[in-house]
Amino acid sequence: MTIPANDRKASNLLLLSGGLILLAYIKELPSFFDRILAKETPGAIWVLGVLFITYLCTLVVGIRRGNRWAKITFIVVSILGITQILSRLVSTSHIPSALSLKFSLTLMASVVRYWAAFIVARDLLRQPVSEEAGGSVGQG
Repeated sequence: MTIPANDRKASNLLLLSGGLILLAYIKELPSFFDRILAKETPGAIWVLGVLFITYLCTLVVGIRRGNRWAKITFIVVSILGITQILSRLVSTSHIPSALSLKFSLTLMASVVRYWAAFIVARDLLRQPVSEEAGGSVGQG
């Protein structure tokens, strides 16, 4: 069962997460583009970037519209992201300084993204209340 207000909230949180990530890495963007342009084949990186932005926009619009495929894809990608973060923390002895702006913004973006994933998962697992099953809507 999907609730349109939760779909809007989750898609807005996903966009906020993307904005926080952009803020975290905005200082590094000029050097990133310099490195891309200095390489002999920057086309592949641009194609991957365009594909990623298209994927993210499609996911946000799909979640906002209540599409089940977009929600399931988002949850799967979120679970993979959690496993990647945990494996990095376990495999490395270097943990970034909690005082750095980049780390703080990235952490906030992750929290917002997983909050959105929780909202989406909760809606997917929600069972509709039917009057035949003993539940009644509007009585309380």
